[in-house]
Amino acid sequence: MASYNPLREMIVSEARKHLLSVSDNPTMLVNGKRRGAALLRRIFDEACEKPPAWSPAALRALETPGQWLHVNGSGGTTNSKVAVHWCGIFATFVLRKTGIPVKWRYSVGIVPSGPQSKFVHKARSWISSEGFDRNSFAPGDVCVIPSSNHHFIVVDAPQGPTLRCIAGNGKYQQIEWQNHRRADVVCHYRIAWDPFASRL
Repeated sequence: MASYNPLREMIVSEARKHLLSVSDNPTMLVNGKRRGAALLRRIFDEACEKPPAWSPAALRALETPGQWLHVNGSGGTTNSKVAVHWCGIFATFVLRKTGIPVKWRYSVGIVPSGPQSKFVHKARSWISSEGFDRNSFAPGDVCVIPSSNHHFIVVDAPQGPTLRCIAGNGKYQQIEWQNHRRADVVCHYRIAWDPFASRL
């Protein structure tokens, strides 16, 4: 069980603010375009260590329902196997908005997050030295499941099998509520920084 840290509440509050602010749901399109395309661009720009090159084709992809950015930077794609999935980028964006100086590094994840980082500690289930513990998840942490390397922010982690979460790049590529099984999590970014501790 994580000790009380007001920063965790700030992370959850920030994630909640963005629910459904990006969506391809047909009932939420804006003049036939993706809702929140400008916000999605800002999420990439602010969170990524190396943001995409915003070519006209890439900008069109941001606005086009059903499209992702292509991993090769050529523009958009409807093929999820060659798409830039932005769930981890959104989680990084949320952490940054609460004052945690992290970035998203492609093929690596949230950085810095090593054992010497004062902000976030990464633990993977297959590396015993990192101390991965499925009973230690707490609100504000970021967790990852193997399916599409999907990242999400934990909002509620009661004792039991289910985590209540907020994630980007969900159904209709939207920012949404999700439930995930605790047992499915294979990577855990634990919030280690308490900016208020020195004031107590």
